[in-house]
Amino acid sequence: MKLFYWGDRPELPTNFGDQLNPWLWPRVLPELFGPTATGPSNSEECRPALFLGIGTVLNSAIPPDAAEYVVLGAGAGYGVLPTIDERWRIYAVRGPLTARELGLDDSVAVVDPAVLVPSVLEQGPEPVRTGPAFMPHWSSNNAGWHDVCRDAGLTLIDPLASVDAIIAAIRSATVLIAEAMHGAIVADAFRVPWVAVHTLSEDHLPFKWRDWCASVALPHVSHAPPRPQDGHPIGIIARELDTLATDGPRHCLSSSAVLDAKVTELGRRIEQLRVERQDP
Repeated sequence: MKLFYWGDRPELPTNFGDQLNPWLWPRVLPELFGPTATGPSNSEECRPALFLGIGTVLNSAIPPDAAEYVVLGAGAGYGVLPTIDERWRIYAVRGPLTARELGLDDSVAVVDPAVLVPSVLEQGPEPVRTGPAFMPHWSSNNAGWHDVCRDAGLTLIDPLASVDAIIAAIRSATVLIAEAMHGAIVADAFRVPWVAVHTLSEDHLPFKWRDWCASVALPHVSHAPPRPQDGHPIGIIARELDTLATDGPRHCLSSSAVLDAKVTELGRRIEQLRVERQDP
């Protein structure tokens, strides 16, 4: 089985959400994606199945000639929806909006698999909380944010850094201002409050945010601070981010009971996949 995700090409940015796929799935399903997993055959008669896990990848960009499509947590939101036929095995999708767009039963809507990050991370001491942090979307990542975060007293988390570095920075935050949705998802999983923002309207996809938020019983509320590359004064942007970081009523966090139930249900779907993929 082959992982399929948006950043799986050298010309594309190594942004956090997509790179969680090769980081997470070998830990969760080592028998399918770990170093000892059996690789796919190169023969035309035995094309590999595609595994669609983390990301907004349920669209017509998916290669049309796979022998099978295995979906465990992926979502819709970009482009034309794929045609679901007998080759598709859907264990779970990201949220109820994706399920409805694809004409699936609501029971298939579980949660984004990035919620599993805490459960597979090697246990260690609790991180020292360093204060509020800001994580931009990869497409609005710009040197100007360094000056903004310095003035606002925020840690800037580079969305193109390594998965391990980003996870460590999120865990150390007291609150995360997140333009990158998977930053917010991982923060929520680690019980770090978060605030959703968008600074590039063309890259803000409220569908995917609403889809995930609905899966954990939260409304989607996004704030729109200006961005430094548009010529706005650094001080004004810094004050807006500082307000978001310190205004507790704007901070979001899903219910622990809801999150635990979602993690448990996703684990059940993973076990179902594992059992069905075992050699007879």
